[in-house]
Amino acid sequence: MHEEGAKPEESGVFAAPASMPVDDYCFPHRLLWLARMCLLVALFCAAYLASVALRGGPVAGCGPGSGCDRVLSSHWAYWLGLPVSLPAMAVYLSLLAATVTVNRQQSPGLQQVSLHLIITLSLLVLVSALWF
Repeated sequence: MHEEGAKPEESGVFAAPASMPVDDYCFPHRLLWLARMCLLVALFCAAYLASVALRGGPVAGCGPGSGCDRVLSSHWAYWLGLPVSLPAMAVYLSLLAATVTVNRQQSPGLQQVSLHLIITLSLLVLVSALWF
């Protein structure tokens, strides 16, 4: 992402200080792994909710007539006749893939696309959480 001859502090938002290696600053490995673990948990939760919705069975810990039962059986739980957990799975899987492709072994173009995808999908998740 750095042009030849450009100083790191002049090359953008993810620029590293001159004394710090660019790879360690731009994409902190611990933060990426934390994000990946959270995305895996979200993906598995969405998959569980999708399977329950498609089977029509009860959700563990959610009794008949309870608040969660009312929400999961309401019109808000479906979009175009499909459980909202199905598109959520696609979003979480796409975010997970983008965290894998946003590294220094990839081309700068792919890194840029991955970063834009991460930002866009993260905003989508945030807006969805606020909506629901």
